[in-house]
Amino acid sequence: MSGPSHSYTLSAHAYSLPLLHAARYTSNTVLGIFLGTIDPSTRSITVSSAIPLLHHYTSLSPVAEAGISLIQAEAERVGKKLVGLYVAHEGPTSGLGRVGERVLEGLREDFDGAFGLVVSFVWPPGSSGSSDSLLLIPS
Repeated sequence: MSGPSHSYTLSAHAYSLPLLHAARYTSNTVLGIFLGTIDPSTRSITVSSAIPLLHHYTSLSPVAEAGISLIQAEAERVGKKLVGLYVAHEGPTSGLGRVGERVLEGLREDFDGAFGLVVSFVWPPGSSGSSDSLLLIPS
């Protein structure tokens, strides 16, 4: 059984960067990592930034793993933790997908409150058939 849930606060930068990453690479799936701080007494996570990791992938590759290692080193250097990830698919796919799930699983080995954020929107704006949305996958 899991403990009490966490609360999450995203800065403007952490909120907007996944949207910009997805808007730049509309024909590719994009994935990035959220950095933030954790207050264990209140179980609150403040997400201060996001780092784009991939904008074209089909599987979890050694390049992606190396990228996550570099992000981890940068997070440690600036006193932050890897607290989550974002994914935006090029098509009408819901959920994190296989690669996103595997990355989130790895993040949760270090921090059980790691979360996933799925960005879904139709490009160009005003296209019919769907609406813009964000889906949070909590711990």
